[in-house]
Amino acid sequence: HTRFLNVTGVQTCALRSPPKRVTCCLTCKWRHWHELAALDDPDLAVLDNARSHHNYRSGQHLFQRGSSCLGLYAVSTGVIGIRKNDASGNSVLVRLAFPGEMVGYRTFFSGGTYAGEAQALTASSVCFFEAGAVRDVLSRNTLFATKFLERMARDLDASETHYLQQTSLPVRARVAHLLLKFKDQCGVADAKGQLTLALPVSRQDIGEMLGIRPETIARTIHQLQEDGVATFEGRTVLVPDLDKLLDEVELAR
Repeated sequence: HTRFLNVTGVQTCALRSPPKRVTCCLTCKWRHWHELAALDDPDLAVLDNARSHHNYRSGQHLFQRGSSCLGLYAVSTGVIGIRKNDASGNSVLVRLAFPGEMVGYRTFFSGGTYAGEAQALTASSVCFFEAGAVRDVLSRNTLFATKFLERMARDLDASETHYLQQTSLPVRARVAHLLLKFKDQCGVADAKGQLTLALPVSRQDIGEMLGIRPETIARTIHQLQEDGVATFEGRTVLVPDLDKLLDEVELAR
């Protein structure tokens, strides 16, 4: 396809399982991504010495609501879901973190305990950096701190964009946009150009993220299938023509 919608713009960085340590912050490709790009080798070494690498199965928690923030989490592979409780006490999926993203940094800077929980939605590899080392590097590297401010600004902009989509875009366009967001992380294209997505979230999660009732999600999925835009089988989605999915978003703007 000559048309391309850049939704995530991230790459994956494969790390093998402990106990054998096969990479470090000095050699990992993530050192040139976002916050770590602001660090020189000595500061990267400080963080690497305070780093531990963990593999999570689907459903396992990185941290839970009310627990103390002891450092920062950096996603290497997989998809992490951030959940918070609504007014009725129900756990709601509010955000996804993909490879190259930091998790828990807002609580790290604000202090206190986590207001939500982070859960692996797929098998995931995550690096954890101890708080003391991160603060040590932040105290002498203003560019490192500035990178976190830039991330906060991007996240705020993304939240505002998401709010506008919920209030202005049709339901079909919102569902199509979310599918496109999963394209780079969970999609595989065959020789004919058909895209197969292995969704890391349930239909209920999709409804929560998009502010859509379950019956509306079911009706929208049925309409997309009838129109040949996408076929849903459990958490597997087949997109026969990516252009049709792109049109659902672009024509609604």
